[in-house]
Amino acid sequence: MIRLIAAIFCVAFAPAAIAAEEIPVSKEAYTAEVLGLNQIDPKQNPKYTLASRAMSFRLLDSNRRTMGKINDLTIGAEGNLESVQAEVMSVGFNQELSFDVVAYNVIPESDAYSMTLSRDQMENNLDEILAATASAAGDDSGTITVRSLIGARVQSPRSGQIAIVDDVMIDDQRKMAVAMILTLMGGTGQKTVAVPYREAKIMRSGRKATVELSDEQAKIVSSYAPKR
Repeated sequence: MIRLIAAIFCVAFAPAAIAAEEIPVSKEAYTAEVLGLNQIDPKQNPKYTLASRAMSFRLLDSNRRTMGKINDLTIGAEGNLESVQAEVMSVGFNQELSFDVVAYNVIPESDAYSMTLSRDQMENNLDEILAATASAAGDDSGTITVRSLIGARVQSPRSGQIAIVDDVMIDDQRKMAVAMILTLMGGTGQKTVAVPYREAKIMRSGRKATVELSDEQAKIVSSYAPKR
């Protein structure tokens, strides 16, 4: 009986794993992905938007009016951009709200996110949006926020902590997180390297996140990380 209670406790309170890639890719395929992501400095790659930059974008309504400022992004288990969070400002109203990317057809632009929702529609559907906001802030193990990821500890089973998450690379056309940019620990000089998002195991405990790479992935990342 005691063992059963202990087992239930461990399952209930263990950190939630956000599954990405159920079948691990081969060493060769992973190496090719890492090399492709780091052909140029990942922070300067024009194909992708840095999540840290996106979190200062404006949020535009269907009439191209500024509704507020983006302050977080929610990413699904497969790396898909699920919602954008913004500090919405209106007459007599100032609140953080979450907008589902699919439901409101949220479109990334060069310095903003636009959506097919007018200010009047937002006010008329405020109860629904508030409910979605509360859900986005909950403990759904299939999602993670960018703010939880940036600064997160990166570890491998054998080496322990090997890096921290510096940023997330977003493919605007596919509305997907394609890579995490890591700053590696130890050694001489600062090494940053982009790693495939979907092949990393993300563990979440409350609002904190930990990223785990396999020992083989960690070795590949360390070997191919250029000094910046």
